[in-house]
Formats: sequence, C-alpha cells, structure tokens
Amino acid sequence: MTRIHAKANLAKRYSLEGALDTTLDMASVVGGRVMNYLVPPACPLCRAPLHFYKGQTTPSLCGGCWRDIDFITAPLCYRTGVPLPYETSGAYETSEAYETNKHDTAKHTISLPALLYPPPYHRARAALYYGGAAAQLVRAFKFYDHPEIAPLLAQWMHRAGQDFWQQTPDETSHEPPNKKVWLIPVPLHRRRFLWRRYNQAAELCRALSVYEDIPILFDALVRVQPTQRQVGLSRSQRLRNLGRAFQVRPSMVAALQGARVILIDDVITTGTTIEACTKILKRAGVAQVDVLAAARVVMPETYTRGK
Repeated sequence: MTRIHAKANLAKRYSLEGALDTTLDMASVVGGRVMNYLVPPACPLCRAPLHFYKGQTTPSLCGGCWRDIDFITAPLCYRTGVPLPYETSGAYETSEAYETNKHDTAKHTISLPALLYPPPYHRARAALYYGGAAAQLVRAFKFYDHPEIAPLLAQWMHRAGQDFWQQTPDETSHEPPNKKVWLIPVPLHRRRFLWRRYNQAAELCRALSVYEDIPILFDALVRVQPTQRQVGLSRSQRLRNLGRAFQVRPSMVAALQGARVILIDDVITTGTTIEACTKILKRAGVAQVDVLAAARVVMPETYTRGK
C-alpha cells in the first residue's frame, strides 16, 4: 500500500508541475501579445511597423532593410572564415603539408594568408558582411543601447557557426578530443561597461544559449587595461593599443584546462582582438579556440556581393 500511495503522490506532483508549466507558458504567450499590442514591433533600423507571425519570438527587419543585408556564405577560408572568390583544394596547416598533400582535393580550403601566417585560433566564422544595413544594425546594438537586437544577430550567428556545435574538435584539429566546451565573450573594461551598461558580446552569448546547451563563462576572460576605441585604427595600431589588455581570471584556470572555447564577439575587423584573446586563453591551458562573430569587415579585394 505504501508503494501505491508513493506512486499516486508522485503522479499527482508531476500533474501539478505540468499544469504549472502550462499556465506559465500561456501567461508568457498572453503577455507577449499584450506587449505587442501596447508597443507594436518595429524594424530596429528604420522603425517601420512589423507583423509577428504565430510563434515568432525573434525580432526581424522590414523588407527594405532586409534586402540590404549581405550574408557571408561559402566558399570560405577554413581557418579565418574570410570569403573566397572560388573553391580551391588544400586545407593544410603548413606549406610542407601542402606539398605533401597537394593532390588531395578532399581537404578544406585555406587561403594563402592563413597558410603563410596561421592565426592562433582554429577557426573563425561571421554571419554578415560589415556594411550597409548590417553595419547599422551592429552599431545600434553596440553603441546605442539596443540589446534587444542580440537575438536577431544570434540567430544568424548560430547558422554561420554550425560546424562549431559538435562537442569534440573536428578531424583537422591537432588537439585531443575533450568534453569541456565553453562560450566566452570578448570582455569590456569595467569603465566602458559602466558607460554602455552591457557587454554586447555577453548578450550574444546569452542569445546563442537558446540554441545550444553550452555553458557560458562570463568572467573567465577579463580586460584589465582600458584601451582607446579600435574604430579607425590600423592593424599595427590595434596591436599596440591592446598590449596586455586581457587576462584569464585565476579562479577560472582549472575550468579551462584542456577545454574547447567558442569565443564570441560582435565584429571582426583586423582580427587583432580575437587573436590577443586566443593567445591568452591558450596560455591558460585551453586546447582549442573557435571564434564566432555577428559580422566581419571584408577587404575590397575579397568582397563579392551575392546579388
């Protein structure tokens, strides 16, 4: 009898929990509809009114602004994620490896700059060309207090980084397989954080966590030195500007040992910021770093519009 009563109590508890979950879900849906009625959804760029379809929760763009968005698609450099004009054969870490395997067309494509000057990170991907409406969207998100844009950017980033969501490094990585995978945002210095009130990279991490069950280490990487804004600086100026700006928090070193990190940022410009962060993380014991950004600046000689 005791066992029967225990099962009955358990079934009752689960039924109550299910009813509570259903009630909360309904309240969330009703609350969302009420908010859309009180504050109608609008395009984050031009403020044109938008219509949310049934079940839609992620903000979107109006048709006019959408047409000005350029997505980065294959062919890409496997290492840097820079778009290429055409596919070539040979994903090789060194020129010696290329000579040994140059007839093997099954390998991934790696651009000549990445062969000559391999980046410290394993792979980098970005969702958008930084220009036009995409640049306006990122600037609004980053500088003009619009953190609500993060889910829209994260949706595109998740698709751009589809190869990152495997739980072990791919076959081209020299690092041993591991089960620890972390999302880590590129940090802001506390002064800039107080001015902006949020770290845009951290907001992108939160939005990405909706798609993947990967834990976030918000404070593993810290910016210990304030730096001037990177906008308008050359690569060499950016390197000097960063200096020793980043550190790994000592209490996080154990969690990073042998782990794979997906480093999140809003824009890749010259790559100096993500390279500096990657070097610090690898010194702390991280096995592999992949980089995922909302947009990247593509030099004119490699820029090809898909229109």
